[in-house]
Amino acid sequence: MIDKNILINEFNFENDIIYLNCGSLGRMPKSSANLLNQYLQDEIRCPTNQYNTERLRNTYYKLKIEMSNLLGVNDSNLAYTQSTNIGIGTLLTAFTWNKGDKILIGDNEYSDGILPFYALKLKFGVDIIELNSENLIDEINKNMDEKVKLIFFSHIEYNTGVMHDLKKIRESINIGKNTKILVDGAQAVGQVNVQLDSVDFYVFPFHKWMLGPMGTGMIYIKSTESLKPIILSTLGLDYTDENKRVLRKDARLIENSSFNFWLFATILNNIMLFNKIGLENIYEHIRTSASYFISQLKSKDLVFINDCYYKNGMAFIELNEERCSNKLIEELENNNIYARTIPDTNKLRFCFHIYNTKEQIDVLVNNLINYREE
Repeated sequence: MIDKNILINEFNFENDIIYLNCGSLGRMPKSSANLLNQYLQDEIRCPTNQYNTERLRNTYYKLKIEMSNLLGVNDSNLAYTQSTNIGIGTLLTAFTWNKGDKILIGDNEYSDGILPFYALKLKFGVDIIELNSENLIDEINKNMDEKVKLIFFSHIEYNTGVMHDLKKIRESINIGKNTKILVDGAQAVGQVNVQLDSVDFYVFPFHKWMLGPMGTGMIYIKSTESLKPIILSTLGLDYTDENKRVLRKDARLIENSSFNFWLFATILNNIMLFNKIGLENIYEHIRTSASYFISQLKSKDLVFINDCYYKNGMAFIELNEERCSNKLIEELENNNIYARTIPDTNKLRFCFHIYNTKEQIDVLVNNLINYREE
């Protein structure tokens, strides 16, 4: 049972905004916003005093420990990054690429996620092979050979809501000895329970389902053995007993040292809040909200909707060809309801989180019932 008082204190339910787009950018809890403001005020007074420096250092280590518990991994396997896109680019620059190396990529990927791979194609002559994500395991096995260096796909696809079973994929593919699996977790972490023992690399942001600010993210790295990064900082530096410089062998190897850790402090606060509410309670609320929305919508049998469905906390509506998704989004926004369209389709996506209520969903459904395209 979720303590409603916590939600009332953290999210303004009395305002007239119905926010359903945390798959793009989540709503930050009040306590995290207040914490960020306090940290910035402290930094204005004296950025590098002992108090601020020690608090920053504690944030660095404590957040990794909390995320390692959430993801079921060791904290030494986690590195900070600013976004999924930057995390992917950082990892790709750490590989040694040769002409003819192959990368297998699902065909339902977000553009920010796949653009770094096509830059590799231009620079190094690697071959990019797009797979039919509906049959991902069969497609991987069909295209697997000794040249395949990397397999990349989204844990949860942003444009369909389909969640791929990481363990099943690892166990069902004829993976090459030197082939690594890199997963985009942007739509998974914070929406569903994520365990990472089946992948080599996993990149995700904190500004979506984790409800943090933009410019925050993390990378899981099972092993740094194959990595030779060119983005380095003192965080990735270690010393031998003879006081000689050497590179670390854990995930810190690829970290940049110039992060704003006051932003990451809000994530640590969010995790404390999520633990208080109960992670399973949050996941269940997300699922049941999306399910309730679709069940209510289907009961109305609206003629301008070709299809509607939900996957976990993401609900999708496909309009018939006589209607325009962009115009519907515009009308919803005029009524203070925020969702998003899916590029190159006539679909809308609605993402539900802990701050969404049944009353808000009923308002959304009534808006769709009353929708008229001029």
